[in-house]
Amino acid sequence: RSAVRPFGYYDPQVVSKVTRIDSDRDWRVAVTVELGAAVMVTAVDVQVSGPGATDPVFRRIVDSPTIVRGAQLSHAAYETLKGNLQRAAVNFGYFDARLTRNELLVDPPRLTASVHLELDTGARYRFGATTIEQDVIDNTLVRRYLRYSQDEPFDASELLRTQFALDDSQYFSTVEVLPGERDREAHVVPIAIRAEAARRN
Repeated sequence: RSAVRPFGYYDPQVVSKVTRIDSDRDWRVAVTVELGAAVMVTAVDVQVSGPGATDPVFRRIVDSPTIVRGAQLSHAAYETLKGNLQRAAVNFGYFDARLTRNELLVDPPRLTASVHLELDTGARYRFGATTIEQDVIDNTLVRRYLRYSQDEPFDASELLRTQFALDDSQYFSTVEVLPGERDREAHVVPIAIRAEAARRN
């Protein structure tokens, strides 16, 4: 019964039968599951408020949710929708974002469910100063590989692009491009780059 509930079946009929085969040690267990009618989604309410309410990053998620009205209830689709909002907030610098409402309401007798999610984005953080720890090349050359600029809106993908660019330079054996402790008042995130020399013949 627990296994089928995430797929929207809240009232399955489960019948089990135990039969001896040919000795006291050999038994057959047969379990029959009649799923019954599925719970259907009758309402999906996803709202984003705060400074990032109009950011296309969130609008795309709100406009194309993974769970929709009229569909069979899927707990996985609900969790994906919630996770998409939270990941977007982290990846695009809304580090103070929080879900102010997070409800999946199921009415098994009526075979209905409703989804209610509300995200308050908080302010979007910006890239702060970048510190570089390496002794291979001049730091001014390292900075040419940065794919972001100080005071630009934070975007985690730009940190990955920077790391890939430094890796591809072949100056270093290992590279780390990591956000530091964020300033919650100024809404900035410092970046630390640590790299070690590549081995050469």
